[in-house]
Amino acid sequence: YPTPLMSVYAATKAFVLFFTEGLIQELKGTNVTMTALMPGASDTDFFHKAGGEEATIYKEEELSDPEQVAKDGFEALMKGDSRIVSAGAKNKAYAAMTTMMPDSALAKSMHEKMKPSSESGGREQITHTPSREERERIDRATGGVNGDYESHEDHIHSKE
Repeated sequence: YPTPLMSVYAATKAFVLFFTEGLIQELKGTNVTMTALMPGASDTDFFHKAGGEEATIYKEEELSDPEQVAKDGFEALMKGDSRIVSAGAKNKAYAAMTTMMPDSALAKSMHEKMKPSSESGGREQITHTPSREERERIDRATGGVNGDYESHEDHIHSKE
């Protein structure tokens, strides 16, 4: 669905979803399955890397647990499900609403979630330990500037 202030990201997600759904149809009868994982906003380093750490959705809303998202995705893949909306009832309800709401209403709703939070306080850092530790390594390497490493040649993403 349209996501103002992160339009390229939203368009990329839409492409990946439609591409996955097309491949799922092409693969029917081949014993090869694909699952589209739709996790919603998760407690990872994404918002910092994307420059969205001030977004209302990051500062004020409950974020999905990345470990639960991974578990949901794996279980859906193993069952052969073509799509999984992870992260609980709120994310599932929002995903269901997107099929009934006009795109202009979705864009307005997402704009509210993506614009900078007007609340003082709120989430300041990632609570998911591996993601928080990755952010700390990036901050040390870049001098504390949000974003990502300039080059991915000098580090390895840890599985710990």
